[in-house]
Amino acid sequence: MDDWYYKGVALQRQKMYAEAVRAYDHALLLKPKCAKCWYNKGNSLMKLHKSKEALHALDQAISIHPQYILVYLKKGNILRISKNYRESIAAYDVALKINPHFFDVLYYKGLVLETMKQYSEAVALYDKVLDITPLHVKATFRKGVVSMKGGNYPRGLKYIFLSFVNALHLLYYAISSYLI
Repeated sequence: MDDWYYKGVALQRQKMYAEAVRAYDHALLLKPKCAKCWYNKGNSLMKLHKSKEALHALDQAISIHPQYILVYLKKGNILRISKNYRESIAAYDVALKINPHFFDVLYYKGLVLETMKQYSEAVALYDKVLDITPLHVKATFRKGVVSMKGGNYPRGLKYIFLSFVNALHLLYYAISSYLI
């Protein structure tokens, strides 16, 4: 099973998603209760734009390992991209019950709420993200965009500008750690 699983992982890294799915299928024939095989198969299927099959694979992973938080993030993202916003929020909410400080889930749930024009709720989630990781460029930027959508242009421009400053800080840290 491990050989097929790791072959799938290698193929996925090479962006050979159809081949990765076949490798995960071989792994699952040997070990049908392998949650990480189902999860990675779901990832590859998503990259192949096979949302329904990807969701099925992720549901299999959940049935095996209900605390596998990354599965709920991925499921929420597929549902968000498919414009199934309520179901997306439900998946994110399960993830947040497992870990209420998982900032990726908070951010993506904020995107969904923003899309649904629930701006104050979206900003509250972006604020939570920024409490956890203050240099989160996307959350800072989205907070600015939502502020502008709500008519607060000075506040919106402040956060959009701050997102660029944060990006420059991160770039500086990356370059300086590379040079040292």
